[in-house]
Amino acid sequence: MLSSRSPVAIALCIAVLAGCGSPPVPNSLPLKVAAKNGSAALEFGQWVLVFEGVPAGNAGASGTINLPFAGGSGAATAVFGPITVSQSWNGQQNSISVNGVAFKLTEQGKKLEFADQSFQVTNASKTILIGKDGKTREDTGN
Repeated sequence: MLSSRSPVAIALCIAVLAGCGSPPVPNSLPLKVAAKNGSAALEFGQWVLVFEGVPAGNAGASGTINLPFAGGSGAATAVFGPITVSQSWNGQQNSISVNGVAFKLTEQGKKLEFADQSFQVTNASKTILIGKDGKTREDTGN
């Protein structure tokens, strides 16, 4: 049995706390389907995307959004009732389409680039409203 003062116990504690090198960067974010004001919403990372005019079916369903990472690539499609999410990612970006609205996820999930404008998060979550016409705007809570 190891005493809490033994050199082996101390080394084991240091290894567990410090990890072996730098911590791995996660390659995906949990995705949750939600309902906001009767419209479908996708929540992932610090983002909440509200798709106005898309019915809020399948609230509570979950999946993942892939982050761009060095050497990574792939594609996936998931259907959550009235919502279809398609992704295609590589080392620089994840090109995502939700019911035909295309955007890019870049900068390790901190930036979204839509056709009409881009959004970036810092410390707080950000809610983006996507109109039926695909135009985007930030929800400022007003």
